[in-house]
Amino acid sequence: MFLLIIMHKLLKTTELLGKIFNQEERANEIIDFYTSKTNEVKNRLSETEKEKPSVYIEVGSKGPAEYGNSYGDSVMWGALAKDSGGDNIAAGIINTWEPINPEFLLRANPDYIIMTGSYWPATPDSLRLGFLSTEEASQELLKSFTQRSGWEGLKAVENKNVYAIHHGLGREMYDCAATEFFAKVLYTEEFADINPMATLQEYYDRFLPFDLSGVWMMQLK
Repeated sequence: MFLLIIMHKLLKTTELLGKIFNQEERANEIIDFYTSKTNEVKNRLSETEKEKPSVYIEVGSKGPAEYGNSYGDSVMWGALAKDSGGDNIAAGIINTWEPINPEFLLRANPDYIIMTGSYWPATPDSLRLGFLSTEEASQELLKSFTQRSGWEGLKAVENKNVYAIHHGLGREMYDCAATEFFAKVLYTEEFADINPMATLQEYYDRFLPFDLSGVWMMQLK
């Protein structure tokens, strides 16, 4: 429900801006792009009968030494995980956003871990993603989170089902790429032909006045 509200606001805001700046055709192109991508994910998920995989989401802003925020299933990344067919382990434990209890996480033993990264210069070992980030450096930072006490026994870590996505991708018109990313992580076979990074690249190429660079989503190698 939360995502539906946010999606409605994004679409209505884009439509309104198109009218204000006399760019209605352009606004409709963006809206059509967004809705076609999100509807495709929704339609494919409606056809799968697989058991929902469990997922843990954490903002990597504090570095490995301190747990960052996780989300309930009605807010931002938690809502996105739910709408992407995931069983968010924080649902019912966290209402909005706050760090999860480490012991609870270890007991829950999720199938997947998704960290979010950005640029938080006050914390040098925070997860770095986005413009000017590099694959090598971001991989090392992501790996450092998996070296927390007890994480070596998590099946997500053992199976290399640890992923990262840019924190800002969950709150813009291009969050359709984030929706694709979550769905592909959780249902790899069903979304084998979907390329979330290509979707983000296309959005930049068609609708934004600057070039995309850096690492925006990845899997731990």
